[in-house]
Amino acid sequence: EGVIAHELEHLLMNYSDPGEVSWVDEGLADMAIFLNCYDIGGSHLTYHQVFHRETSLTRWGGGLENYGASLTYFLYLWEQAGGNGDGTFNADCQYDGAGGDLLLKLIFQNQADGMAGVQAAIDAYNAMPGTTDLRSAEELFKDWAIAVKLDDESSDRWNFINIDFGDPAFTSWSVDIANDLFWKNRGQYFGRVPEGRWANSPKVPAQSALPFGVSYETFRNLGRNVTLDFEGEPTGRVAPHSEPNHWWGGAESQNENYLNVDTPVTAGDVVDFWTWYFIEEGWDYGYVEALVNGVWTTVPLYEYGTTTVVTTNTDPHDNNAGNGLTGTSGGAYFVDDPEYVHLQTGPLPAGTTDVRFRYSTDAAYLDTGFFVDDVMVDGAAATLSSEPGHWILTTGIQNNNWVVQILSPCDLTPGTTSEGELVDDAGNYVYRFEGNSIHEAGFNTTCLDNKEQITVIISNLTTGDIQVLDADYKLRVTGSNKKG
Repeated sequence: EGVIAHELEHLLMNYSDPGEVSWVDEGLADMAIFLNCYDIGGSHLTYHQVFHRETSLTRWGGGLENYGASLTYFLYLWEQAGGNGDGTFNADCQYDGAGGDLLLKLIFQNQADGMAGVQAAIDAYNAMPGTTDLRSAEELFKDWAIAVKLDDESSDRWNFINIDFGDPAFTSWSVDIANDLFWKNRGQYFGRVPEGRWANSPKVPAQSALPFGVSYETFRNLGRNVTLDFEGEPTGRVAPHSEPNHWWGGAESQNENYLNVDTPVTAGDVVDFWTWYFIEEGWDYGYVEALVNGVWTTVPLYEYGTTTVVTTNTDPHDNNAGNGLTGTSGGAYFVDDPEYVHLQTGPLPAGTTDVRFRYSTDAAYLDTGFFVDDVMVDGAAATLSSEPGHWILTTGIQNNNWVVQILSPCDLTPGTTSEGELVDDAGNYVYRFEGNSIHEAGFNTTCLDNKEQITVIISNLTTGDIQVLDADYKLRVTGSNKKG
């Protein structure tokens, strides 16, 4: 019955907002299970706790861990907005028109997609009479990242009321248990970690972050005085073949996005172009289509200047319309990095009056997508255009917005309220810093006993046209016993 609730949400979403991105749709579908009083414990929560570092909230991967991330994010929003709206937080199997129920309804209804749609719904919620002023979608993400790790039932801010991680009734796993047992002490450090040890330790995870992902690293007995140093890449980019811009087919699931070739074409013309693509192999496809006698028809593509066909008619999942590009440009899927390649059509068929590009995606996992540049028709530069919501002309730059948080069970800056310091009613302290380059010293750990630890939490809240790229960083947390 819970599955029916989940799938019914998809049916309604497909009717009301078919372009909504998967992480929102799937998170709300799992919340439909919860709100109809069915069990939400099990594999979705387990996989997210275990594979938390390998999971992006906003870049849908289609794994059980992605479902767990989306479910817990929206559950956290529901609880922070007041649950049923009457002071109760257990699912009551009905729509109450207030609190978290109202917020989720607004998110479902909002036609903006992804995090923009969540924020628009929060703005609408906050503007309604009788509602409490809810924090922004991004601030809630930062707090959600802490709650996923801490889950302190005494906390009003960093707790899940309806989930207890590590309790077999929901999931036997927690972030700490997973890093300890499954990942063999990944990101867990005892004592000082000098540079040489840090550089060679198998405990240190790859210094790379997924968009809207979370990494947790814990430190015990570092010394009296602790310093945090962080350097993150300010931007990521899929660079165009020719500066400054190229066309991108977007990152929306279950969509057909079109890029029009406005330059007149006729039978016998040859269209050539450069393309960079990383497309879910066998599931999503890029096409060049010709309008032949009034019917849009896919055409085969060749390596430029050769008769080597690069498109495929193989159709393992009934998604390929024929002559599709899929996988990785210039290499093997998930083996080689994509690169720009030069392709062309053959002579366009008799009856051709128009040409366009199409990027076709299914309802689940997405890769970076389909880029096109330097399109030519019979050797002359072509003019391109696309309707709003389809392809975009972009520099290909992703803006990285780093957030580094220190979670502590006690005050690491006694006697002062430091910048970015937050404390809840349970006495948990969070020190929140933002930026590409962070240097913070003066944390005093004398309030910790030998068994207590601090946790450094790293996230990249990407913005810009492109928001789906991984980004590298360097983290160092050092300690000493020097006074002063």
